[in-house]
Order: sequence, then C-alpha cells, then structure tokens
Amino acid sequence: MPGFAPSTRVRKPVSRTHAGTPALKPALNRGAGYSLICSAPSLNAAMLSFLLLLAAWQGTDVPPQCQARLELQQHDNMLTVTGHCRNLLPTAGRYRYELAVLRESTGGRSQNTQRGEFSMAPQEEVSLSQSSVNAGPRDTYSIHLRVLDLNGHTLAQDSVRQISKH
Repeated sequence: MPGFAPSTRVRKPVSRTHAGTPALKPALNRGAGYSLICSAPSLNAAMLSFLLLLAAWQGTDVPPQCQARLELQQHDNMLTVTGHCRNLLPTAGRYRYELAVLRESTGGRSQNTQRGEFSMAPQEEVSLSQSSVNAGPRDTYSIHLRVLDLNGHTLAQDSVRQISKH
C-alpha cells in the first residue's frame, strides 16, 4: 500500500452504542474498511495474535459430556420425580448432581434439595435421585436438575415448572 508505514495512524470515526461499547463507523475518505488504531508494529502483532486466539476459541465446539433428564410420574395428587443422567462420552466419568423441588400452595411452601456424586461408565444412563411431592392442580411447583463436573461447572440441566390453576 503506497504511503502506508507501520507508524501511520489510520483512524475512523467511533460512536458509542447503547451499552457504551465503541461501534466503528466507515470513514468517508478511505473506503469501506474498518481499522484498529495501532502506532507500533508490536501492537499490531499483539492485536493480530489476540484476534487469532479469539477466532480459534469461538470456533471450537466442545461436545456435551452428558445429558440430564427429569422423569415425572403423577398418581392422584402425588408427583414422583426421578433425575437421570446419560454419559455421552466414550470414557467413564465422575460427576455431581443437584435435584431441587420447590412446591407452593395455599397451605404453604416446601423445598427439597438432594445432592450427591456419582460415576458412570461410557454411554451409561443412571438414575440419580427420586423425590415425591404432593402436587395437586392448584399447586405451583418448580423442579430443576443440574449435573456438574467436580469443579462445580454445570454440564447439563433439565427443569419443569407447573403454575397453579385457580
């Protein structure tokens, strides 16, 4: 590019978006491209390295390790909830789970949370926990199952919510 040296500053007007982050506007005298303002070659190299790392990170799709599933069975006014997990990996895994059941009715509110650790063989599905709650048509309940790695990061989840019918 004639007349363009590494120390040349290319600047295009910048405005602020609603969230306060900069938004680039096209320059009227330089064509349709956008540019970052860098005055030193080392800054250009650092910015290029950062952009390449960001692109590589965004392009990596990590396959899910497991699948969480809630099974609900209603018999009269009793709701039985069973949490399941299926290992989607070809290797064994060790995980944690949390099954939370919250029920609200005119008579009050009850909450039950069960936690534990478990292991699974490759491609295996296991029942994690079972809980029963009185749940009639006028009750509101919320059930949430989370499967976590041993560091506490959520790997999979499933949830159900019923809102009371008045």
